[in-house]
Amino acid sequence: MTIIEKDGNYFLKGILTPAGISVFHSNRKLIEKINETQNGRYDETKFGLYSIYCTYRDFIADSGLYHLNDAFFNMTLNDPFFGNTLLQDYSIDFPTEGVREKLESLFDSLNIPKAFLENPDPENLYNLYVKKCLESISPEKLTAFVLLNGHLVAPMSLLLLFLNDLYSIENFKCNSYQFDSKENAHYFEIVEVVKSWLKVFN
Repeated sequence: MTIIEKDGNYFLKGILTPAGISVFHSNRKLIEKINETQNGRYDETKFGLYSIYCTYRDFIADSGLYHLNDAFFNMTLNDPFFGNTLLQDYSIDFPTEGVREKLESLFDSLNIPKAFLENPDPENLYNLYVKKCLESISPEKLTAFVLLNGHLVAPMSLLLLFLNDLYSIENFKCNSYQFDSKENAHYFEIVEVVKSWLKVFN
């Protein structure tokens, strides 16, 4: 597929997202990687760099948190560390040892009162602090956040730590399934593709 440069952006000629938007970015490496990995077949239903790009372009890049605000609010409400759901009642596949301490450190760095960890008030936590934190994240990294939640049900608390480099993306491969199961392979694939998406922007 031909890559065209125009006004500082690189376009995949003739390729559109499901919303009918051209496939383009100022990062040529991203467009080249999408072109290489798709081998001429641009199917947004098959998880890969192209489908991630479609999520990014159609839902995040231009609209910001507009379409995602309610979902992020509900994630905060139901988070086992600062929401209405207790950790012991929450099905979570990912490592939680030391997470509370890391959240305390994160809250300090973001000037969020640690009282939100002791006495949950998720509505105000989201509206006063978490929303602002997410608004400061680049659309590309926010896309990774959305996908890790959407495909692996990663909770808000762990994703906030991830966005602030306090929780490894490798932790999101952890799950309760057998090593050779399709379910385990699913976790592995999601994380590896998301990593390849993020690597393009490093």
